[in-house]
Amino acid sequence: LLVGFYLLCLALMGFGFGAFLGSFTLLFPSVEQFVGPMIVRPLFLCSGLFFTVGMLPEVARDYALINPLLHCSELLRNAFFVQFESNYGDVRYVLMWVLIDLFFGLVAQRALRQKILAAAQRV
Repeated sequence: LLVGFYLLCLALMGFGFGAFLGSFTLLFPSVEQFVGPMIVRPLFLCSGLFFTVGMLPEVARDYALINPLLHCSELLRNAFFVQFESNYGDVRYVLMWVLIDLFFGLVAQRALRQKILAAAQRV
């Protein structure tokens, strides 16, 4: 049950982030070229897919825990694997980022709705 909840949080976070960036791609087409290498790739590499937070040195751990995807990875491992215990994943932090991403994504969609519809009609 918790695994599904954490996956839903990841999906909602991705939807909000994607809606925000997708909206601004209409205003600034260069955003599309910037997002992959400069934003998504570092978030992916620091998301905790290849390591656990406990494996990091204390100095790096503090900086890595800024990434909400790392919290999701730790929470998913904690929920899925019985033997794995982590004190680093924070559900409130993840939910805060889900709400922030959804808020800004939906506000950007709403604010740029006319431009989005006009662009969709041109295609």
